[in-house]
Order: sequence, then structure tokens, then C-alpha cells
Amino acid sequence: MKTVLYATDLSKHEVYTLRYAYKLSNGLKANLIVLHIYSVPPVTVATIRSAKQIKERLNIEKRDTVLNYCVKHLKDESVRDRVEIKVHEHAAVSDGILEKTRDLNPDLVLVGMKDEHTQRGLFTGNIAKKLMKKVGCALLIVPNTLRFRKLQTIIYATDFEEADIFAIKKLVELAKPFKAKIRVVHIPTIDEYVGKEQLEGFEAMVRKKVNYSGIHFHTFLANTIYHGLRAFVELHDADMLVMMERKHEGPFFKKLFHKDLVKHMESHISIPLLSFNKANL
Repeated sequence: MKTVLYATDLSKHEVYTLRYAYKLSNGLKANLIVLHIYSVPPVTVATIRSAKQIKERLNIEKRDTVLNYCVKHLKDESVRDRVEIKVHEHAAVSDGILEKTRDLNPDLVLVGMKDEHTQRGLFTGNIAKKLMKKVGCALLIVPNTLRFRKLQTIIYATDFEEADIFAIKKLVELAKPFKAKIRVVHIPTIDEYVGKEQLEGFEAMVRKKVNYSGIHFHTFLANTIYHGLRAFVELHDADMLVMMERKHEGPFFKKLFHKDLVKHMESHISIPLLSFNKANL
């Protein structure tokens, strides 16, 4: 991965996420772009400046604010040379992020996970879901209180689809610099039969197309997909959970992406959630 784009609302509750983005990009030896989406307040008094001049001045001020925020919280003056600052005016945060993502073409977009402190509704459930459905690259959603630790174990939830193989291949780009294990898991529920042959067949296809020795394959029986994933993540002390945004073709993801289940995953998961969009693989 060459470029990581981190979108921030500059709040004190986003500080750990900024540090996570900085350390992750350093570990990947990737460029880090810090993006802030802002809206222009209406001018309610007479002014001698044109609307264009006001916007240009505000843009400069916002850039300075973002830079100072990064220097202050990363405690590193070299940030001025190592981090690229971008600001973008847009009334809707998610649309603003999508616009800049198309312009900048990063390999990974990183945002903070929603919480009750988030300003302007940034990265609430609806915005995160919009990004998952429309962003043209991998999306990493990070809990706002999480401290970065070196990636050692990454969990990929699979439904044995061909698209999963392409996603795993992309995931290797994230895992390899850290020499992290990728544990590919399918979680059948009690009423779903998954034979050993199905898992072995999928493993054979992956190993044929993906050259990385740190990939391991598992099935993990559970009453529900949600509880199975949480248990598997805890069992392996995972550093990241990876799923694919798709159109619910398979029975696994029909259950996994039920709206109530998504709400639970966003609210209760305590590690970063990485999403690939099947349409973009």
C-alpha cells in the first residue's frame, strides 16, 4: 500500500485515531494524507471581501488548523514534512470524503468509529455505511480510543466466494509489512452444513493465487454469525477484523449484514474493522 487517507473531524476524541493512522502508515511505509471536511458558515454581515476571497482565506486557515492539530497530538515536528494535509469544503461529510478519495486515489481510507462525542454526525452509522458501499478502495474503521499496536493477527470472514480471493490478495499488502498472520474463517451456524471438502477446496484456490505463507484457514461453529465472529476474534486476540461489503448473495452474508447485526458490530467491536467492497475488486 502506497497511500493512506485519514479523514478527521479534529476533535479531542479523534486523537488516538490520528496516532493510529500515523503509526500504521509508517509501518506500511506509505504516504499519509490527513483530510478534513468542513462547511462554510453563511455570511450574515456586510463585508468588503468577495465570496471567493472568503473561501480562499478559510481554506488556508483550515489547513493551518489541521497541521497544528497533527503536530500537537503526534508530538513530532517532522510531521510537517511527513504528512500531507488536505481540506475540502462540503456540506455533507461522507460526500466530501468520497469526492477527495476519487481525486487522490488512496489505497486505504481510514476513519474513526462512531461515538457519542462525534461532531456534525461524522462517521455515524449511516455515513460509515455510505462509505462502505461507495468508496473505491479498502475502508478501515478504527475505534476512537484504540492505541496502535503492531499488527500480528488479522481475521478475514469468508463466504467461500471467488471475490474473497481477490480481497485476501489485497489484504496481504497490509499484512506482509508487519509479518502478520491472516486467519481466514467461515462461521457456519448450527443449521448450516459446511463440509471439510468445501474449506479445503477454497484453501487450495487461495494458495494457488495468493503467495503468502502466513494465511491459515478455519471454520468456527456458532449459534449466530455475530457471536461466532466475536468469539473467534477474542480467541485469537486479533488486531483487525476484515469483511467484504457485498450484495448479500450468499447465506452467510445475508445473515451477517442484517441491519441489526451491523449496528451491533459497529457498536461493540473493539478492534479496527476493515471493509472491502466487492464491486471494486
